[in-house]
Amino acid sequence: MRKIIGTLGAIALVCASGAVSAKDVMLGYSSVDLSYPFAAAIAKGFQDAAKQAGVKTVVFDAKGNVQKQANDIDDLIAQKVDGIAIMPLDSTGAQGWVDRASAKDIPTVGVASEIGDPHKRPIKQVYEKLAALVTQDG
Repeated sequence: MRKIIGTLGAIALVCASGAVSAKDVMLGYSSVDLSYPFAAAIAKGFQDAAKQAGVKTVVFDAKGNVQKQANDIDDLIAQKVDGIAIMPLDSTGAQGWVDRASAKDIPTVGVASEIGDPHKRPIKQVYEKLAALVTQDG
């Protein structure tokens, strides 16, 4: 299941990026902490799916630090990647990250977590600036 989630995230970003060919595409992934087996499996699935599609990737490990994850997202935006997948440490803070990426026309996929303040938006209501939300829940 974990590999499927990572694969779906990569595929969603490739489709949303609108790049002319796969070799033109660079996707970024920001994970909560790659020392967690679940997060590591999703990162591997993301990289494997992208490689299979001939797409380049850059993967950042926030190592459990919200500020590092925010900086990682800013780095991906500065690199002008074609899409960003985020497994956020802080769903409320992640909304701002998605907003910044969206302002630069970079599609973003939320992975295994809601984006936005859960007290202001029902769990089933996906944040409108996301290209997709990929979870293992129905």
